[in-house]
Amino acid sequence: MKRFVLQIGLVLASLGLGGVFTANITPTAQAATTPKNIKTFPKKMRGTWYYRDGNNSTYRTIFTKHTMKKAILHDGQVQHKWTYRLVVKSKKMGDVYLNKNGHGWYMVSVAYTDAWTNYKRGTYTIKGHKYAALYTGAVSVLDPVRKKVSFDMAMHKDHGRAYSKKVSIKGLL
Repeated sequence: MKRFVLQIGLVLASLGLGGVFTANITPTAQAATTPKNIKTFPKKMRGTWYYRDGNNSTYRTIFTKHTMKKAILHDGQVQHKWTYRLVVKSKKMGDVYLNKNGHGWYMVSVAYTDAWTNYKRGTYTIKGHKYAALYTGAVSVLDPVRKKVSFDMAMHKDHGRAYSKKVSIKGLL
């Protein structure tokens, strides 16, 4: 009987100690890693940017301090256009969030959807001339892990063809 009481006592003591150890664990590490939404588009992203995709469709993106305007152009004429408002907390469709990732990467995500685009400011050389460029595209965490991924190049001037560049995604994911 003494042995049975001793076993019950050990089980209860271990459960009690387990409760003490689990009670002292706090979720403070999660709060530090949560990305924070930015209130304005950075100055290096602002302006009008043009890029073409592989199908030779022309896209225009205009970043202002608090808005992002996108348009699809055909022969210089606007075919479709959208205007998004930059917010910290969304109240309606058409709002976007801006998160800063590491190494100069930014992620713009549309509220109430699973659509997002990654951006990074850089340079691109065409025929010996350097142009300001905005690497634009989306990288999913489901894609195979690579150090460099090909991104479309957006520039302040429409150069008449699609440009892309393999860019390091360090800090993006």
